[in-house]
Amino acid sequence: MSLSKPQFCKSLTLAEKVAMIKEVEKGLKKKSEIAKAFGITPNTLLTFLKNKQKMLSNENESGQDRKRLRVSENPYVDNCVLKWFKQARDKKVPVNCPLLRAKAEHFASELGKTNFKASAGWLDGFKQRNRISFKAVCGETSRICKQVWDQVKVQTIKNCFKKAGFIKKENDGETVTETAPAIDNWEEVTPDPAISYVDFVSVDEDVAVCGEVTDADIVAEVLNNNIQAEDGASGEEEDNSSVVQERPIPSVAEAMDHIQ
Repeated sequence: MSLSKPQFCKSLTLAEKVAMIKEVEKGLKKKSEIAKAFGITPNTLLTFLKNKQKMLSNENESGQDRKRLRVSENPYVDNCVLKWFKQARDKKVPVNCPLLRAKAEHFASELGKTNFKASAGWLDGFKQRNRISFKAVCGETSRICKQVWDQVKVQTIKNCFKKAGFIKKENDGETVTETAPAIDNWEEVTPDPAISYVDFVSVDEDVAVCGEVTDADIVAEVLNNNIQAEDGASGEEEDNSSVVQERPIPSVAEAMDHIQ
């Protein structure tokens, strides 16, 4: 009785995995043919396709010859923290390392990950996987802009209105200096005398330009996206199994022999 040869899992580099994904996207070959050409099983190829976005985002990153991506052991937590981080960055909220680790602990608790610890190692891996640098989100620029704006005098604003032609006055040929009295002749600037200067400046202060996503919304979205990804992967596995079971196309010689 002959023993079957042991099957070894072929280890591919990141560049080879990306090449396979691009071959699938071309649509010129079947997935089973692409998997066979690279020496892997169709199910392994489906796993690569499931992680397509992460692999493609790392295509231009250094170290494409390494065998594996540094994937997270807690992808749900990572995805929640990343979504929260992007929202905080869009709102120009300063985020530091302790705050990020605290949010990770919070999301882990919401997801029921009782054994998760937002250690310094997790934080370093999270920043590397998502290429995050806190230098870009310190919020210093927004604070400086506010400080500069607070130093602008009211008369400077009024002079700008005059030069723009909002004030119509016959003897308005000269620009008033910075030492002129503040907020006089406001009625000449505003189209409605009932509008005060304070109301005019703060008219859009409380306007919401977009809805804020809560932590509960983030957790629900991450869980829902994972369910959809799993459903899509299972559907592709069914399609792939039907492709593998297809009968091979006979050659011309075999067809002629059959006819004869």
